[in-house]
Amino acid sequence: MPNLPSTNLSFDLINDELGNNSTATLDLQTASNELGATGAPFGMDELIGLSGAGTRPNFTTDLTAVNTSISGEGKVQTNWVVDLDPTGTQGGQSFALKISQNSDMTSATTISTNNDNSELETGLTAGVLYYFQATGTNDAGSTNSSIVSARATELPSITFNDPTTGTGGEGLIDLTWSIDNGNPNSLTSFTLEQSLNSDMSGATEATPTNDGSHQYNVSAFAGTRIYFRITATNSVGTTVSTIKSAIASSKPTINSFTGARSETVAGAVDLNWSTTAGTAATTAFSITRGTTLGNAIGGTFVTDINDGTQQATGIGTGVSNFYYMTITNANGTDVLYANSNSAITTRPAPTIDTFTVAAGSSAGEIDITYATTEADTVTLKEDNTNDGTFETTIINNTTPVDGSVTRTGLIATNSHNYQLTATGAGSVVATDDAFPAANTSWTNSVSQINLVNNLGKRLNVDTMTSAIESIQVNNPSGDTRVEILTNGGGADLQIRWNDVNSGTGMSAYSDDITNIPSSVTTIYYQLRWTEKTEQIGIYEPGLGMFDDGTFPGSVGPLSAIASNAIRWTNNGVVNNTTDISLDFYNDNITEDDVQ
Repeated sequence: MPNLPSTNLSFDLINDELGNNSTATLDLQTASNELGATGAPFGMDELIGLSGAGTRPNFTTDLTAVNTSISGEGKVQTNWVVDLDPTGTQGGQSFALKISQNSDMTSATTISTNNDNSELETGLTAGVLYYFQATGTNDAGSTNSSIVSARATELPSITFNDPTTGTGGEGLIDLTWSIDNGNPNSLTSFTLEQSLNSDMSGATEATPTNDGSHQYNVSAFAGTRIYFRITATNSVGTTVSTIKSAIASSKPTINSFTGARSETVAGAVDLNWSTTAGTAATTAFSITRGTTLGNAIGGTFVTDINDGTQQATGIGTGVSNFYYMTITNANGTDVLYANSNSAITTRPAPTIDTFTVAAGSSAGEIDITYATTEADTVTLKEDNTNDGTFETTIINNTTPVDGSVTRTGLIATNSHNYQLTATGAGSVVATDDAFPAANTSWTNSVSQINLVNNLGKRLNVDTMTSAIESIQVNNPSGDTRVEILTNGGGADLQIRWNDVNSGTGMSAYSDDITNIPSSVTTIYYQLRWTEKTEQIGIYEPGLGMFDDGTFPGSVGPLSAIASNAIRWTNNGVVNNTTDISLDFYNDNITEDDVQ
């Protein structure tokens, strides 16, 4: 019978001695046979004594391996307690901690020989499952710990898919992601942030829920690029995703929509607009029109082609309409009226406001004046034969559209017809006729006008005046002029006029009158001869004085004829009064007056 061991009976010690796994089932017969028994198996005490297990190292605290409460990746914490000399009599003590990626510890490597009861294993591949076993050795043999395992610490990993623009409303972005919690397999925090800035400055939380899918809604920033970042933390540390972005969904936008009447096509309106499609394809576009804001919605169809310009035709001249645009995509609809609340009126048809044909200012002339509205060009034609053919074109589709024309060299006795056509958004025609101005002529001229005064007084400024005569001007034009062409025997001859046969209201006496209007066709006039005397400084001594001629130095009475002394002029036609008879003397002059 062997000596009793100095240690507790232990199946694991016997298994260690036999080279088995410490936790393997112990077959006593097999173990006894391996230790020399030939018959019945040894008892436990005999096995311990025979194997020497009681003197080999003893793991009082079996090996453990954990990855909790560790900061940083690729780490495992191992702990154990082993008594390398249970009896205090053994030498040759050593310790080895081995690691393997295989559960049976094949291909194991020793990572430590320090029996310090605790060791943080570092430099491992994050997330990989590692197996560990410790071995204590002395002269009596070796004892193995249990094989334990743990995954090397690992940060969370983030798979953040590219965000996509949402549909079904404004300001939508669809986000999807997946998180591997790492090891230990538990997150301590998660956050998904958003920002308007690519560097995530000013970021705010988009969602705290790690559900792998989120529709972000920011309608106030429709059409704007939004930036996102995910942060996941476990006990090992924090992982931050790359920054991703997408455009928030938006409906179409009508940037501008204007309209104006066509200046070249009758009954047409030119529409122009600009739109932004938004983040989804356009599903509907239309422009309609109506006579009010209300009935423009769904009114008369104009176009469903969004090409930025359209001419609405066939509306009619001078017609007012409102124009309504609508554009839709999966996110919504935008609408706008052209020119806001102002109706757009097609160009009115042209009008001829005035068209006057009248005799001109000179013989053989016709004056034509015209004024139009909304016309681009005018055409003026003349009918000289009164057969309605208007065979002569005077103005042919030209501008200006307001103006005047003078026709000259026409036969005064022929009526001339004129046709004016104003063209714009349509055309309008007017006709008028007139006789040319007739030649100016003078009638009722007198052959001789007599001026008589035989009672002139010494030292007086004596005058002679004629009776009131008249002259007729036919077809006058412009101012009529009358001129005195002689001073009438060394004195002063003048004329005055009136449009009635009366001395009252006549003009002042003058040598030249130019202000007789063309409206006056009968001119009443009167002549006056004024004596020149030494006393008023215009008489030249030595020439004698007008008297009865009865004493030396007198010149005798004034008795003279002034031929063509008056000239009447109008429209270049001249009439000269043939003679003015002058008969004057002073009846109280003495010889002393003329010495």
